[in-house]
Amino acid sequence: MKSRYLLGLLLAALFWGVGCRHSPATTRSQFPPILSPAASPTATLLPPALTRLPTRTPPPPTPPATPPPTFTPSPSPTPTPAFDIALGLSPAGNPLTAHVVGEGPLKVVIVGQGTDLPARLLDHFRAHPRQVPPTISLWIVPEFNPDGAVSGQHVNAAGVDLYRNADTRDDHCGGNTWTPDPDRLPAGSGGAYPFSAPESQALRRFVADAGIVLFYQQVTLYSDVAQVSPDSCRQFAPNAALASLLTGTGHYASAPDYGLSGNWVDYLSAQGIAGVRVKIPPTRPDDWASDLLGVQRVLALVDDIVGAEAANQGASFVWLEDAGINEWQFAPRTLIHPLALAVLENTLYLLDSGRVLALDLDTPAPPRILLAPGDQVENTRVLEPLDLAAAGPDVLVLDRAGDVYRYDRRAVAWHLERSDRHNEAELSDYFVALAANADTRFLLESNYEYIRRYQADGFDAAWLIPDNHDVDLDAAGEAVYLLSQEKDDIAGRLLRYQLAGADVSLSRAFRPAVTLLRPRQVAATATTVYVLDEGGRRLLSLDPAQGQLQTVWQRRDARPMTALWADAAGGRLIVAGRDRLWFYGMPAETTNIQPGATVTETLHDAGFLAQMNGWLIPIGGSDLPARDLQMPGAPRHYRLGIHEGVDFYWQPGTLVRAAASGRVIRAMTDYVPAGYAELTAWRAETLQLGYTSAAALDGYRGQQVWIEHENGLVTRYAHLSQIAPGIEMGVTVTRGQVIGAVGNSGSPASLISPEEDAHLHFEVWLGDQYLGQFLRPVEIREWLRTIFMAQ
Repeated sequence: MKSRYLLGLLLAALFWGVGCRHSPATTRSQFPPILSPAASPTATLLPPALTRLPTRTPPPPTPPATPPPTFTPSPSPTPTPAFDIALGLSPAGNPLTAHVVGEGPLKVVIVGQGTDLPARLLDHFRAHPRQVPPTISLWIVPEFNPDGAVSGQHVNAAGVDLYRNADTRDDHCGGNTWTPDPDRLPAGSGGAYPFSAPESQALRRFVADAGIVLFYQQVTLYSDVAQVSPDSCRQFAPNAALASLLTGTGHYASAPDYGLSGNWVDYLSAQGIAGVRVKIPPTRPDDWASDLLGVQRVLALVDDIVGAEAANQGASFVWLEDAGINEWQFAPRTLIHPLALAVLENTLYLLDSGRVLALDLDTPAPPRILLAPGDQVENTRVLEPLDLAAAGPDVLVLDRAGDVYRYDRRAVAWHLERSDRHNEAELSDYFVALAANADTRFLLESNYEYIRRYQADGFDAAWLIPDNHDVDLDAAGEAVYLLSQEKDDIAGRLLRYQLAGADVSLSRAFRPAVTLLRPRQVAATATTVYVLDEGGRRLLSLDPAQGQLQTVWQRRDARPMTALWADAAGGRLIVAGRDRLWFYGMPAETTNIQPGATVTETLHDAGFLAQMNGWLIPIGGSDLPARDLQMPGAPRHYRLGIHEGVDFYWQPGTLVRAAASGRVIRAMTDYVPAGYAELTAWRAETLQLGYTSAAALDGYRGQQVWIEHENGLVTRYAHLSQIAPGIEMGVTVTRGQVIGAVGNSGSPASLISPEEDAHLHFEVWLGDQYLGQFLRPVEIREWLRTIFMAQ
């Protein structure tokens, strides 16, 4: 009885395993005190480095002897070269090639499949380069399916379809209607989903920083008139404008895709890239004049295409390069992915790669590091700063563990303003954003869906918010703005809450009409609300009272903007990106900052992410968890730490497969299950240290397999119940190969039974950095979907 009583005490004090003890569903009965419940209302990735071809002549039809090029991260968006590039190789070894005319920052891409029209357009614009405006670089990929072009036939001798398409289930359209055809699987395509084909992967990387894409495809139609199809589910305004320009020549018919989603243009729309598919029947008479005229109209009217949504709502459209820019350029790897900015007096405070940095705005110089993971603040170990905000004369910083640190600028000292790490009563709160207004702080919680409001005098309450993926919040005066993203979609929502003393109400008059996609950040002032969306490709300004769209800003070079700050008077606007700060509304000037501290690991670098595609979710038939608490970066209060992987909850014994091919570097085939003594020791050590040590964390993972992949990546498979025969150190495994089975080893739940709380805990590492580290939760989810989109 005594041992059973002690076991019960231990299980009550611990959360199960490295993953999430909680069941997939939570109830709101566990909320903190509710202040005043509010009623719920009814397009990048950096491309890889380019590979120069030795000549401008078309590549030979025979496969090259060299292996496929290795794509490496690029520190900046695609440059504007005047040469041809190889994007990659087809399964048969034929190169996928792109050619460029012009050197402007705005990238327009023409892709062909089964038609000679793109090649003719290339010849024309090379002969008449001045027809390409100076702000544009025109890239032409003559043949998306080089294997089909070389063979000159639809199928090979074995009856395998050689033609490719770029269709996908991951177009972010609700109720995707595209399904694979199991009877037509091209050899080497990567499976039933065409987006796993190497041509699709290469093209997807290449167009990541494009502004406009035209896809000319020869298809069999019942008409001899070419048809233009925009996206089928989102009705992206730039697509409609692009289609209108082409059909305006009189030789193209408008043809929606009959409600079918999953095509290439749907994917482009989700990335904020204007695109159409021009379907050309083989029986169509040659009409070179109208084909050329259509492209010339597109090149001449790119502003009208990209700015179509602004025009539809009576708002202004502005290229940020034309708005007056004072740009600071830092040495490579100084800033990887900035998450937040704040300005106090003449100092800019910036959060990047877990570091709180300070920059003197009067004297350009490398940033100074004020706080970093591993530092101590009043005997509390800093784990991973996630957000920051100015609060009066001080700076506040939110840790993923739930703690809030305050930087006293006058005393040059850090203090622990609020600690949730040791709060055993709220074991699953996940605060993802921080805002401050006068003496009030606001915390956005994503698991139970509420906004917590607290003050230095002890006032502490909360109100409920809609059940979405929470992104960011900001406060201005008596208004609090909440930015979120729909579940299972990329559509964003922006709500305004009005404060009146201790009461909170949802503003019904604030109803933005602009379509938000892939939102990133909101910054509110008394006169303007700014929103970064389309993954950082677009900056919007809205009226703070009703949400009417005022201005749409974009960069011609599509360089991602990851964080912004606007002063309370609305006169200054600062935007951060990779190794860049842009000060808008100022005289055009570029300042190169001398080298300073740099970041060594790059797993939160979009350029590195571009190489990670075609991976399998390690449990067949599974998908990413719906709850952010089961994703990387979530807090783990039971062990005072951070979750470093994805939890896939499935039945015990479910097969676990390798996400990608590689070499086994760890296989715990002689694993001895952890017992009561080990779990008690890990718990005692955690409480003493205030965080989980590396040794204890490894114990909590239980039986594991580690696989090393290309580019130094390592995947870890934890809580296994068993390891498959033959899986041992040094063995090479292939993508999809069975390596083990789902279990609960290492978790306190394993003391009850082998089935309790069984799940796979899956991690991806590069050196000392896990995938998802130093990213917003909404970005972590999007990056993981990108990696696994081939399925």
